[in-house]
Amino acid sequence: MTWGTISGGPINFFNWSMAYPYNYSTNYGGQYQYNLMPSFLSPNQAFDIQNMFNPFYNIAQMMNRFYGSINPFQGMQQAMLQQAASAQGYDIGMNIGLNVAIQNVTSNISTLKSQISKALESDKLNDKQKVELKAILKEIETLERRVESLAHLRNQGASTQQIQTEVDSISKELNKLTEKAKELAKKISADLVKVETKPEVEDGTPVEGDTPVEGDTPGDNEEITTLSVPNDAEVIDICVNINDAVKGLGTDDSKLEAAMKMIDANNVIEVFTKWDETYGNYKPYKADKDGLIETLMDDCEGKEKEKIGNYIVNALETRARALGLNLDKEIAEARLALKGNWIGWHNDDKIQDSINNIVAKIIAKELENK
Repeated sequence: MTWGTISGGPINFFNWSMAYPYNYSTNYGGQYQYNLMPSFLSPNQAFDIQNMFNPFYNIAQMMNRFYGSINPFQGMQQAMLQQAASAQGYDIGMNIGLNVAIQNVTSNISTLKSQISKALESDKLNDKQKVELKAILKEIETLERRVESLAHLRNQGASTQQIQTEVDSISKELNKLTEKAKELAKKISADLVKVETKPEVEDGTPVEGDTPVEGDTPGDNEEITTLSVPNDAEVIDICVNINDAVKGLGTDDSKLEAAMKMIDANNVIEVFTKWDETYGNYKPYKADKDGLIETLMDDCEGKEKEKIGNYIVNALETRARALGLNLDKEIAEARLALKGNWIGWHNDDKIQDSINNIVAKIIAKELENK
């Protein structure tokens, strides 16, 4: 029986080993799982479970019970040992939680710093905007130094509770700083929209501007008057390829893009439906309540979200037009969500809701036409 399996990602074996006697490993399906017993067990109970099948331990326990029956002080000694062991187990648990908290805050600080640094590389920012961003970056670096000082505090004999208090304080400051960065990002984005004007060209030649993302070609150029019934084997093959690209740790970007290129106006709805009927019903995809698009967005980062999402949006747009269905507003909403903001943040929920809304309206229209 496994209580707290933690083998779903990279394992910090140092922290896991510190959890003894609550830590234990299992081997199912030819793979090792690294687990933790629930915290409501006392260290003594955890140790008993660890040695459940150890004959020497069981004999020793039996002998202890025998001596306890003839030594009235044995019970008192045992109680004192158990109390000490329980206190030690509590300290171990606190340390594990503290280490996880420090790792999380360190990761979040690093992510925010990377995003601000990347934004500062943009040549579209004016001097005032750069100054505001650099001010936030300076505050982030201050938080970094506070995290680095935690090790020094430990070496100086600070208690676990004192360290936890400092970590909580850093986390609160980081949350405020993140919100401040988001507000600044919105403000700068609005300013850029005001000053950025695109000249109109009479002969229809494209104006110079952002390099289009692959998969972002508008569906206007593809005219389909009659939709063909997709080959079921092809639809299944697309689902298989998507699963092969996203399963496990990491994503095979080239394989995923190859699968996306197989999706077109004739099969896009069928791919969504088939995924829900097959892979979407099983772990780990069953947890993705928004279906296929949530699975894809969970596995894609940054510009890859936009590229992969637009393959689907383009196919949906062409299918809607072939049905005589005007979804220009919904398509625009989906493309804006996929674009993200200028600093590189994407709202996955907004992407998923907007695309699933288009899928639902197309399905409703096709049912109406039958």
